[in-house]
Amino acid sequence: MADIRRNDPEILRKAAARTFNLALLVRDYVYVEAEVAACRKKAALFDFSFISVARVWGAGALGDNARLTDRALDGLAEGRIRYALDGAWDC
Repeated sequence: MADIRRNDPEILRKAAARTFNLALLVRDYVYVEAEVAACRKKAALFDFSFISVARVWGAGALGDNARLTDRALDGLAEGRIRYALDGAWDC
């Protein structure tokens, strides 16, 4: 097993080189394709704090969902999720 010393200058130098740099953060890729490519080639962090959760069930559940969003939810298997925009959004 390798002897890893937390105070080893070489380990600290390498760790510092990998430190997150806010100045290098791309805030807008302009094109979705460019953002997807960056996510697949490197790493991605998504903030989903704006998302609400709704659990509906019963005989009228699909109809109730249709009043909330235009996204088709029929055919969605039980226990699965699907993201949708609130009907109040004008996209």
